[in-house]
Amino acid sequence: MNINVAPQASNMVLLNKSFGQDGSVKFLWGMPDEVKSVESVYFTINGKPAACISTQIGCTVGCVFCETGKQKVLGNLSAGEIVRQIAAVNDDRRAADPGFKKLDTAIVAGMGEPLLNIDALKEAAYTMLEDEMVEHVTVTTSGILPAFEKLKESPFSILSISLHATDNDTRTRLIPINKKYPIEDLLATARDLRESTDMPIIMNYLMFDGVNDSDADLERLIGLLDPSLYRVKLKQWNTIDETELTSSPLERFKTFEAGLKGEGFDVSIDYSMGVELDAGCGQLRSRVREMRHARKETA
Repeated sequence: MNINVAPQASNMVLLNKSFGQDGSVKFLWGMPDEVKSVESVYFTINGKPAACISTQIGCTVGCVFCETGKQKVLGNLSAGEIVRQIAAVNDDRRAADPGFKKLDTAIVAGMGEPLLNIDALKEAAYTMLEDEMVEHVTVTTSGILPAFEKLKESPFSILSISLHATDNDTRTRLIPINKKYPIEDLLATARDLRESTDMPIIMNYLMFDGVNDSDADLERLIGLLDPSLYRVKLKQWNTIDETELTSSPLERFKTFEAGLKGEGFDVSIDYSMGVELDAGCGQLRSRVREMRHARKETA
């Protein structure tokens, strides 16, 4: 199935590029209306090149730990605009390193909730894979359950679900859309997807001090999840402004890791790259002031 969404179909313009000490690169894209902007990030995972890309400008989910959620959605990206991010990162890396071939993975976890733009995303994913721009496309979601049916016929390698809590009150506090799609429905839908497609599913668990990192939370997490169905990533939160949240201390991560491993889970502790660039997980946002500055610099 060749969707044939050419990267040049997008009029996105690179406005700014910033570099992190860990080798990550953040890209700021200007949209055709010259008002909106969107970000994507290059980095490596386990030594393999990857890019975190966006699907929306802003986000309606409103997770309290996420910078993107501070602004309302200003529009969905088209399939061409999603593809353009990957094409441009590949071109940028080849220019920097003649030996660079292509990205290993497109990680759809940037700005926006991917499953609220699922049709354009699927279109883009088919193009990226069939045109051999990447080897894998992975998706992270807060859990938009009606869209899970469309995941059953999709080219995605892995689905990551932002769980982040073991009870509905806490998850709704962190991820307001949990009020519409509570944990029990989320897990039932995830199980159906996993069993009907065999698509690997990762449960992401951001750990917040005094919020979701107690021994009782660990016990509930073990009780909620089936180690034969899910991997677990314990994720360190990347700080943003205007929130009272703080990341759990390392000892709590180690306690959760040991407890989950003891019950047979495939579990890892995950740290973001590009944090000093505000390019880590949950730190991306449209930055109109940067766009204006970039225009002045290039005028």
